[in-house]
Amino acid sequence: MNTIIITEDILKNEIPEEISPRNLDSATNLLVNVRHNGVEGMIVLNPSPDVWKTWYSFYDSKNKYITKYDFKSKTYEELIEEYEKIFERNAKAKEKRIECAKNVFGDLYKVSDLHVIESDKIKPIYQLRYSKTSNMWTIYKIEFFIVTKVDNKYNLMEQRSIEQTILPFKYDVDTLLNGLPITDSIKLVLKDLEQLSELKKYIIEI
Repeated sequence: MNTIIITEDILKNEIPEEISPRNLDSATNLLVNVRHNGVEGMIVLNPSPDVWKTWYSFYDSKNKYITKYDFKSKTYEELIEEYEKIFERNAKAKEKRIECAKNVFGDLYKVSDLHVIESDKIKPIYQLRYSKTSNMWTIYKIEFFIVTKVDNKYNLMEQRSIEQTILPFKYDVDTLLNGLPITDSIKLVLKDLEQLSELKKYIIEI
């Protein structure tokens, strides 16, 4: 098992000593929901076709907060609390994280006047990942914000720097999409009917 998503049902569980994380990482995601050529869904990208070969929502890879840290928490719930104390103390403020992500997004898609909202329905996801290279577990916080409007919206389907496609809302996310798997965090969001309903409120017609 190389990835463990911290869900509510394991919060009180003790963390096995062998998977206690030694690194902290984060990802600010901008969710872009579109209706294009009769398909309604989320834009997903394959940012690392030679390594990860997985569909992700857009995330800011240039302004991530990453650090080494020897976590002492005993349970997953305590681990999240410990993470948040470090993150809030050292990472950029939320508004700055959003602004940085918007700038990277704008550069990729050649758009400006980017409107982004935070929804209390779309919860952040915490997960543990194991790296064979470093023989170490890392805890990630994946936070989501929704793009509601851009100026040159047709550019959303025109960028060619990173492979992308539309993940239809009605798609079975447990199956491959164009031959590639969908990252677990997006699966969780789209499988949750309340979160899916929230995303559908903010669809950009192209």
